Amino acid sequence: MLYRLTGWRHHARRLANADVTRWPWHLWTALLAGAWLLAWALHAVRADVVSAALAVLGTAALLRTGSTLLDRFVPALGLLCGIGIAFGLVVSVWPWGMAPFPIAGCAFTGLLAAAKLSRRTPRLPRKWRWSDSAMVLAGAAAGATLAWPTLGGGAFKQVLPYMLAVGQGDRMRHFTLFDAIQQSGGYTFVDVDSVRDILQPGMESNYPSGMHFLYALADTFVRSGRPPGAATTQWYHYYLLAIAGYVFFVVCTVWACRWVAGPVVKDRLRTIVCLGVGTYLCTGALMAQFWNESDAEILGLALFALLAAFIARPPVRPAEHAILVAALFVAVASTYSLFVVPAALCIVVGLVCYRTRVRRSWQAYLWPAVVALPFALVPVVVPRLIGTLDVGGHLLLPGPITRMQRRFLIPLGIVVVVGLLWRRTRRSTVYQAMLGQILAATAALVCFWGYQMITAGHTLYYFEKALHAWAVLCLIGIAPIVLRWRRDPEPRTRPAGRGWRTAVAAGTVVAVVAVAGGLHWGRAEYAAGRPVPDANWGATWASGEIKYPYPLTIRSVAVLSDAGFLGDGVPTLSLLADDPWRNVDASNIAAVLNHQYGLLKPVIDDLSKIRGMAPGPPRRPAPTGVAEPVGPLSREARVGLARLKNLIEESPVPLRIVVWDPSVERALRAFAETRPELGLTVVRVDRLGDVV
Repeated sequence: MLYRLTGWRHHARRLANADVTRWPWHLWTALLAGAWLLAWALHAVRADVVSAALAVLGTAALLRTGSTLLDRFVPALGLLCGIGIAFGLVVSVWPWGMAPFPIAGCAFTGLLAAAKLSRRTPRLPRKWRWSDSAMVLAGAAAGATLAWPTLGGGAFKQVLPYMLAVGQGDRMRHFTLFDAIQQSGGYTFVDVDSVRDILQPGMESNYPSGMHFLYALADTFVRSGRPPGAATTQWYHYYLLAIAGYVFFVVCTVWACRWVAGPVVKDRLRTIVCLGVGTYLCTGALMAQFWNESDAEILGLALFALLAAFIARPPVRPAEHAILVAALFVAVASTYSLFVVPAALCIVVGLVCYRTRVRRSWQAYLWPAVVALPFALVPVVVPRLIGTLDVGGHLLLPGPITRMQRRFLIPLGIVVVVGLLWRRTRRSTVYQAMLGQILAATAALVCFWGYQMITAGHTLYYFEKALHAWAVLCLIGIAPIVLRWRRDPEPRTRPAGRGWRTAVAAGTVVAVVAVAGGLHWGRAEYAAGRPVPDANWGATWASGEIKYPYPLTIRSVAVLSDAGFLGDGVPTLSLLADDPWRNVDASNIAAVLNHQYGLLKPVIDDLSKIRGMAPGPPRRPAPTGVAEPVGPLSREARVGLARLKNLIEESPVPLRIVVWDPSVERALRAFAETRPELGLTVVRVDRLGDVV
């Protein structure tokens, strides 16, 4: 038996090392049939997530980038993001929607075709360096930090304050796009009418939905094609995917930093730099973008970091280089359109720096560009063809955002540029390309700054977003600074002093970043209820102090959740708070979970004008049908009731209104009896006890 197993291994090794172009056609046919059979079998046992893992594994095994395991898997994930976003257009029009089985079958077929065309057999390196461990450690630290406040899950009402930490509603709108893609089975701009009731008007075609499609696809594979569960559960799934997106961003940025450094920098020095960059991403201001609800930007930054790294230091094979750059450019454009300009400028810099290589293999670069360009233009062209996006006005929108410290960014930029201009580094084409990308992004950033200063008189929300992309470029280009302490080989009579040079390099990098305010330690500190600029942003989030700032909204949503009114599909308005804007927020959350945000948004917006419906916060839900005797309504309440009746009459659908004030309930029930054609439902909750 041992001999037979050894024989099988021998034949398998011979098959793997053989030229795939010499494989007989019947072997390819058998492999194709086996691939689809495997996809079907995994779907039958509800293990489609294994199909996704095999697709990543197969892609990594066909790449030839780098020499370590992560040098294959990180680019493979970036490549699959671009291909998945482009293939989403096919998924949006074919009859199977986002069913995992046909998508997995197509993925396996594509891998076989790639192996045939590239004449490659699957092969993975076994190397694992200390810098690989630094990447994994940084990603794990970021994931643990972000998940800490909600670790252990709990009821939806307990984790909601962290899902909507800032209170501006961006993550809620991101979730509606994620939800609409799952409900429609593809991109929302392909079938606008089917998702109009779910989305905020205009979002189906104006906002780039690459991230939302990837997250919806990942969730579909995890669920193995089963229908989505409760709306509150799906929202929590999206929140976990957003955490995974930031972890991916950290790993991609640290990997890009090591990739640009290249083998000329010893691994012990690369490990130190990777740990420094990873620490900053886990404690610095970019961490604050997670609770600023910038989910699409975070994934866009991850893909942008990979794109910049491959432009600076391309893989050995031109065709592989062209495909990676093309796929990543599609992914960046479809995930966060603000980064299209710096990404395009970086590609131009790469074409200039590697013009001889491109000219020599122009065909290998031409066809990926021809295929990718139409897909990259989709998120740019669609808002102008079927959307209502005003780009100039959109770039001037205000918004709450954590400003990056200029006293950190300016020294960072100086250190990186000086490091790339050393005598040891400026002769390298890799570092020339990295320097060119930083300078091109700086020029674009200065133009954007001038536009906002001339138009608005000060910088606004999207300038800070553009600044994040510039900061990421600087972070991935920082490693060459350690070459300042590398000595040229020369005859010695005693061992080289490696230890002190490593210590000096590490100490200098850490000191510069720490003094500039890049690395933060200790407990979270606050001033006027806000984290101080030099706060440890990771510790601030993990402390649980950053949460939704309006407790009345959370209490109202808790009442609706305990009463079973979230996700039951009934259009619901909440009048459980004495602040009308908190009623707007709670009603918006209910509409999102009932897949009716677009349908009810005009109605809910008018709730901001209705006052006097609830003189105090609600406590525990106890729906009753009997009103307690109370005195007459106040003048403010009578005016509010009149406006509420007009709102009910103008609503496109019958409403369920949840109140706790008995007088308001009695007035609304009387109105419902006189106007039965409106289909109005009134539910009252009492104020007994506290929210559980």
